[in-house]
Amino acid sequence: MKQILFVLFATALLAEEPNTRQIIRDLIAKQDYAEALLQAQALNKRMPDDVETYGLLVDANLGLGNYKEAEAAAQWMLDLRIGKADSAGYLRIARVREVFGDLDGAYESAKMAFQRVPPNEPALRVRILAEAGRLSWLAGNTREAEPTLNEALKLDPNYAPALETLARIRIAQKKYDEALALLRRGYQADSQTRLLFTIAETLRKSGDQPGAAQAFAAFEQKAKAEVKQPANANRELIDYFAAVRHQPAAALAIAKEEMTRRHDIATLTAYAGALEQNGQTAEATEVRDRIKKITQ
Repeated sequence: MKQILFVLFATALLAEEPNTRQIIRDLIAKQDYAEALLQAQALNKRMPDDVETYGLLVDANLGLGNYKEAEAAAQWMLDLRIGKADSAGYLRIARVREVFGDLDGAYESAKMAFQRVPPNEPALRVRILAEAGRLSWLAGNTREAEPTLNEALKLDPNYAPALETLARIRIAQKKYDEALALLRRGYQADSQTRLLFTIAETLRKSGDQPGAAQAFAAFEQKAKAEVKQPANANRELIDYFAAVRHQPAAALAIAKEEMTRRHDIATLTAYAGALEQNGQTAEATEVRDRIKKITQ
């Protein structure tokens, strides 16, 4: 009887876990990393040998800025696959390596991810190509980044991350009209508020000051409405108040609030800038030293 009950319990647990994993994935997509981490940790306790759960722990910890914990979860993920990982696993490893400043290693992981994409997962293929293109661009290899991003866009012309990275390449090349067209396509496909800030900055760089002013106003209105939401444009809003509106106190207030949610490198960088804008140079230096310790 006990054996039957155990089998029934185990069967019910296994049936429940795919739904739990999807809930965690949805939380990560919404950038609610703290709740995602709590649920992933609980799932990990129930199923300590589940590889996908370790992947979710990687995602949640990376989002929060818990980089050592993310690295440990990634290592567990590899160990459980006896030194191997699937495409999604290698993509996570690429993100961990990027955080620690190993762009070459991150790119190699992205290439390994691409080599393992199942033929029935075209969306994952697009995602990996876009990530490989972004990593090439960050490493200064624009010649390789552009065709990789264009390959992603051949498969999905509206894939926002690929459009954004290609737009940033065009901005560096001072091809502002092309950059704006790409950014607007990206925003239409995935209306992330932070893209409005990039659009406004690009308009300003192109010399269209009235257009930039209008775009900055649209960004401010939308970003301020999202300040307390997990998915927000607070890091861009910090830069906006500091550099555009010249309101350093407002920038620092938002930075401090965002630091209560996450302490990833992008948030730490924005926080350090806000501290410096407010004359808190020593504190800004401490934060930047913290970033250096992570990436070295």
